[in-house]
Amino acid sequence: GLTSICLAFPIHDQITVLPFLVDSNYWGVSQSDAHRRFCLKLLANRYDIRQVAFDRWKNGQFILDCGLNAVQFGQGFASMSEPTRSLQERIRQNTIKHPDNQGLNKMVFDAKLVSDAVGNIKPCYATGDTPIIGMVAMIMACALAENQPPDSHHGNIR
Repeated sequence: GLTSICLAFPIHDQITVLPFLVDSNYWGVSQSDAHRRFCLKLLANRYDIRQVAFDRWKNGQFILDCGLNAVQFGQGFASMSEPTRSLQERIRQNTIKHPDNQGLNKMVFDAKLVSDAVGNIKPCYATGDTPIIGMVAMIMACALAENQPPDSHHGNIR
Protein backbone atom coordinates (compact mmCIF):
# COMPACT_ATOMS: atom_id res chain seq x y z
CA GLY A 1 0.00 0.00 0.00
CA LEU A 2 0.96 3.58 -0.53
CA THR A 3 0.79 6.29 2.10
CA SER A 4 0.95 9.94 1.13
CA ILE A 5 1.55 12.91 3.36
CA CYS A 6 1.74 16.34 1.79
CA LEU A 7 2.85 19.46 3.63
CA ALA A 8 1.76 22.83 2.23
CA PHE A 9 3.48 26.11 3.05
CA PRO A 10 1.53 29.28 2.15
CA ILE A 11 4.17 31.93 1.64
CA HIS A 12 2.99 35.26 0.26
CA ASP A 13 0.83 34.47 -2.79
CA GLN A 14 2.36 31.04 -3.39
CA ILE A 15 2.00 27.61 -1.87
CA THR A 16 4.99 25.31 -1.70
CA VAL A 17 4.16 21.64 -1.28
CA LEU A 18 6.43 18.99 0.14
CA PRO A 19 5.11 15.50 -0.67
CA PHE A 20 6.10 12.33 1.12
CA LEU A 21 5.18 9.05 -0.58
CA VAL A 22 5.96 5.79 1.20
CA ASP A 23 5.41 2.49 -0.58
CA SER A 24 5.15 -0.34 1.94
CA ASN A 25 5.98 -2.93 -0.72
CA TYR A 26 9.30 -1.23 -1.41
CA TRP A 27 10.24 -0.59 2.20
CA GLY A 28 8.71 -3.76 3.59
CA VAL A 29 6.87 -1.73 6.24
CA SER A 30 3.27 -2.32 7.29
CA GLN A 31 1.01 0.62 6.49
CA SER A 32 -0.63 0.40 9.88
CA ASP A 33 -1.83 3.35 11.92
CA ALA A 34 1.31 2.90 14.02
CA HIS A 35 3.48 3.46 10.95
CA ARG A 36 1.44 6.49 9.86
CA ARG A 37 1.66 7.86 13.40
CA PHE A 38 5.45 7.39 13.34
CA CYS A 39 5.75 9.28 10.01
CA LEU A 40 3.54 12.14 11.21
CA LYS A 41 5.45 12.45 14.48
CA LEU A 42 8.74 12.68 12.60
CA LEU A 43 7.33 15.45 10.42
CA ALA A 44 5.68 17.21 13.38
CA ASN A 45 9.04 17.29 15.18
CA ARG A 46 10.54 19.13 12.23
CA TYR A 47 7.64 21.30 11.00
CA ASP A 48 4.92 23.38 12.63
CA ILE A 49 1.98 21.27 11.46
CA ARG A 50 -1.23 23.20 12.10
CA GLN A 51 -3.82 20.89 10.53
CA VAL A 52 -3.94 17.47 8.90
CA ALA A 53 -6.71 16.63 6.43
CA PHE A 54 -7.87 13.05 6.21
CA ASP A 55 -10.50 11.13 4.28
CA ARG A 56 -13.58 11.20 6.53
CA TRP A 57 -14.35 7.57 5.68
CA LYS A 58 -11.08 6.46 7.20
CA ASN A 59 -9.93 6.48 10.80
CA GLY A 60 -8.27 9.77 11.72
CA GLN A 61 -7.56 8.66 15.29
CA PHE A 62 -3.86 8.18 14.52
CA ILE A 63 -3.68 11.91 13.68
CA LEU A 64 -5.26 12.84 17.00
CA ASP A 65 -2.88 10.41 18.73
CA CYS A 66 -0.03 12.56 17.39
CA GLY A 67 -1.55 15.61 19.08
CA LEU A 68 -2.43 17.20 15.73
CA ASN A 69 -5.56 18.99 14.58
CA ALA A 70 -7.39 16.48 12.36
CA VAL A 71 -9.75 17.89 9.71
CA GLN A 72 -12.19 15.60 7.91
CA PHE A 73 -12.06 16.03 4.14
CA GLY A 74 -14.51 14.23 1.86
CA GLN A 75 -13.38 12.63 -1.37
CA GLY A 76 -16.60 13.17 -3.33
CA PHE A 77 -17.42 15.78 -5.93
CA ALA A 78 -18.87 18.28 -3.43
CA SER A 79 -15.70 18.31 -1.30
CA MET A 80 -13.07 17.98 -4.03
CA SER A 81 -14.38 20.23 -6.80
CA GLU A 82 -13.44 23.69 -5.53
CA PRO A 83 -10.02 22.61 -4.16
CA THR A 84 -9.27 20.86 -7.48
CA ARG A 85 -10.20 23.98 -9.47
CA SER A 86 -8.11 26.10 -7.14
CA LEU A 87 -5.08 23.85 -7.69
CA GLN A 88 -5.63 24.02 -11.46
CA GLU A 89 -5.61 27.82 -11.24
CA ARG A 90 -2.45 27.84 -9.12
CA ILE A 91 -0.75 25.63 -11.70
CA ARG A 92 -1.81 28.01 -14.50
CA GLN A 93 -0.59 31.03 -12.53
CA ASN A 94 2.61 29.26 -11.48
CA THR A 95 1.86 29.89 -7.79
CA ILE A 96 2.29 26.28 -6.69
CA LYS A 97 5.80 24.93 -6.17
CA HIS A 98 7.12 21.48 -5.36
CA PRO A 99 10.58 19.93 -5.40
CA ASP A 100 10.05 18.01 -8.68
CA ASN A 101 8.97 14.87 -6.84
CA GLN A 102 8.93 12.15 -9.50
CA GLY A 103 6.25 10.10 -7.74
CA LEU A 104 3.93 13.10 -7.52
CA ASN A 105 4.71 14.07 -11.13
CA LYS A 106 3.66 10.59 -12.30
CA MET A 107 0.45 10.72 -10.29
CA VAL A 108 -0.51 14.10 -11.74
CA PHE A 109 0.30 12.87 -15.25
CA ASP A 110 -1.63 9.61 -14.76
CA ALA A 111 -4.73 11.17 -13.21
CA LYS A 112 -7.76 12.32 -15.08
CA LEU A 113 -10.51 14.69 -14.02
CA VAL A 114 -14.09 13.48 -13.99
CA SER A 115 -17.20 15.58 -13.59
CA ASP A 116 -20.69 15.01 -12.29
CA ALA A 117 -24.00 16.15 -13.82
CA VAL A 118 -23.72 19.66 -12.36
CA GLY A 119 -20.09 20.30 -13.39
CA ASN A 120 -18.23 19.48 -10.17
CA ILE A 121 -14.83 17.90 -10.78
CA LYS A 122 -12.42 15.62 -8.95
CA PRO A 123 -9.38 13.55 -9.87
CA CYS A 124 -9.64 9.83 -10.45
CA TYR A 125 -7.46 7.01 -11.68
CA ALA A 126 -6.76 7.21 -15.40
CA THR A 127 -6.21 3.45 -15.33
CA GLY A 128 -7.45 0.92 -12.84
CA ASP A 129 -4.16 0.43 -11.01
CA THR A 130 -2.39 3.80 -11.16
CA PRO A 131 -2.39 5.37 -7.67
CA ILE A 132 -3.07 9.10 -7.43
CA ILE A 133 -3.09 9.33 -3.63
CA GLY A 134 -0.25 11.89 -3.66
CA MET A 135 -2.21 14.20 -5.93
CA VAL A 136 -5.29 13.90 -3.72
CA ALA A 137 -3.15 14.64 -0.64
CA MET A 138 -1.73 17.70 -2.40
CA ILE A 139 -5.23 18.99 -3.25
CA MET A 140 -6.33 18.51 0.36
CA ALA A 141 -3.20 20.16 1.81
CA CYS A 142 -3.46 23.14 -0.52
CA ALA A 143 -7.14 23.58 0.38
CA LEU A 144 -6.24 23.81 4.06
CA ALA A 145 -3.27 26.09 3.37
CA GLU A 146 -5.40 28.53 1.37
CA ASN A 147 -7.58 29.04 4.42
CA GLN A 148 -4.64 30.13 6.57
CA PRO A 149 -2.88 33.51 6.63
CA PRO A 150 0.44 33.50 4.74
CA ASP A 151 3.50 33.29 6.97
CA SER A 152 6.79 34.20 5.33
CA HIS A 153 8.90 33.03 8.26
CA HIS A 154 8.13 29.35 8.77
CA GLY A 155 5.02 28.59 6.77
CA ASN A 156 1.82 26.89 7.75
CA ILE A 157 2.18 23.21 7.20
CA ARG A 158 -0.63 20.82 6.42
